[in-house]
Amino acid sequence: MKKPAKLSEGTVWENLELFPTPPWATRALVEIALPRVVAERPAFAWDPCAGLGHMAAPLSEYAAVHTSDVHIYELAPLPAEHDPRARGAPPAKSIVSRFEER
Repeated sequence: MKKPAKLSEGTVWENLELFPTPPWATRALVEIALPRVVAERPAFAWDPCAGLGHMAAPLSEYAAVHTSDVHIYELAPLPAEHDPRARGAPPAKSIVSRFEER
């Protein structure tokens, strides 16, 4: 397993284009937007681009969350891994991620 890089080194932060989603936006997604498209909240969600956990932490207030990312950040509040399927994580009915249009 790779050793987590330090954000203070800068290169990881810049090269992986980390764009944290504000926690309030994730709560709005779950409380306002999600009920308009699904009948019930999922019990398990997967954040495949967890970064520093800005989405995963608020998601964990509503469901069990599994996090993964192409890079494992040292400051993330929830442990992440490179591929949750490799460790037998339950199948996610919800995969939550932020789309950044270029």
